[in-house]
Amino acid sequence: MTISTKFNPLGISGGGGTDAYVQDGLVLHLDGINNGNTPGVWKDLSLEGNDVIMTNEARIDKGYQLMGLDESTRNLGVSKKNVPIGLNNYTIEVVITQTIRAAGGIVSFGSHDGFGRITTCGWCCGWVHYAHDFPDLWELNKRLATTCISLPDGTQRRVNNVVKSSTTAPLCTPDNPVWLGRISPPSYNNYGTGYLYSVRAYNRALTQEELAHNYELDRARFDLP
Repeated sequence: MTISTKFNPLGISGGGGTDAYVQDGLVLHLDGINNGNTPGVWKDLSLEGNDVIMTNEARIDKGYQLMGLDESTRNLGVSKKNVPIGLNNYTIEVVITQTIRAAGGIVSFGSHDGFGRITTCGWCCGWVHYAHDFPDLWELNKRLATTCISLPDGTQRRVNNVVKSSTTAPLCTPDNPVWLGRISPPSYNNYGTGYLYSVRAYNRALTQEELAHNYELDRARFDLP
């Protein structure tokens, strides 16, 4: 199949640049290397223009540090507007290092209230990366590419492009702002701790070939194991 990118990434170092990722359906793209030059803003590289406003910005090599436990050092981000991912059609790809296993959100696309939020670890929850009930999915202190994909019968989760779990629970409420470092307020004041390097959201389920393509780019760009 033909993968929709802006140029052929083969032979280009450093993961091929941000334009080498699949473009079809891309509605949010935060890249820790190509993150813009405006203090306090993580530039959205998709065509949606949905920049993320960072509070207590803490940039690191190729990304940002999220410190969610101590209010005095807490770093958060929230998108300027809602991100249009469909109820039953989406892919979310995140490169992350979690440093503390706790019921805190690293990337949140949905409310934690009622039905209709992203499922990630076998039950409904409003955040994408959650390492409390299913610690085998998310290893601590290790940089990983993690993916949440909608399927006709539920949601599938992958780590480094290896399927880890799936569920038939309800999926994601569309058109929510994205929160970095916490579960979507005002539901819970739970915060995540770790390092965030990349976030991509698509308004469709990517194919197996597209998932593999993006993972290989992440692996080279962000020095994944």
